[in-house]
Amino acid sequence: TAEIAAHAAPTPSGLAWRVSVATVETDGPFSAFEGCDRTSLLLVGPGIDIVSGGEAGPPDTLRLDRLYASVDYPADRGARGRLLAGPVQLFNLIADRALAISHRLIEGRGPEQALPTATTTIVHVLRGDARVAAGARNALSAGDTMVSEDPALAITLAPMTNDALILHATLAPR
Repeated sequence: TAEIAAHAAPTPSGLAWRVSVATVETDGPFSAFEGCDRTSLLLVGPGIDIVSGGEAGPPDTLRLDRLYASVDYPADRGARGRLLAGPVQLFNLIADRALAISHRLIEGRGPEQALPTATTTIVHVLRGDARVAAGARNALSAGDTMVSEDPALAITLAPMTNDALILHATLAPR
């Protein structure tokens, strides 16, 4: 797993949130984060079943078999990955349960738009290029991430290429 950014906190897991990209090459367990929820998005590969829970009943099986599809699940319920037909790469956003994770995809070239304010704002470019203004203007390309933990900061986003695909996520107290 390649950690992109994280914010440590005095929580059972030791973090408020973490953003990472994980390469999954074999079936097996996912890391557990006590008291946290997780959003996983398929970046590369044919797909994966994420089997979560099962302690107090049948486990939940969540399938990611389309690029950029996402699933939300508890990060502390003993999740396991079962590859569908080869290795995958997942974008993961893990947050303490005191924070609500919200996310959306923004696709294609478009005008500059103001992003809603939040305790934490995350912009990750999946494809193409974008321009983000958060105090200063920054050009982002595929694989780049911008994180702001200033809820008073006005952030704007402009997808710059026709093939642009951008993940916009927010974390806010429940």
